[in-house]
Amino acid sequence: MSNTKEQLRLEMPSVAMIVDEYRAIFGEDIKVLWAKEGGIEKGRIPKLKSVPYNDTYLPPELPKTSKTKKRK
Repeated sequence: MSNTKEQLRLEMPSVAMIVDEYRAIFGEDIKVLWAKEGGIEKGRIPKLKSVPYNDTYLPPELPKTSKTKKRK
């Protein structure tokens, strides 16, 4: 079996679902460095000294609902 993106999506459906959600939120440019599902592991865990971030991203404001209670 080849390690094409389509094959990995079939072998790692939970990882594919999470990656799709992240790309919908943060954009198609995100890269997967490491993933593990079941007995399949691809990539490697990066050794980070700092965490890069994009400070221009503003998350959408969550809708306020009547079920939201304020803590005292």
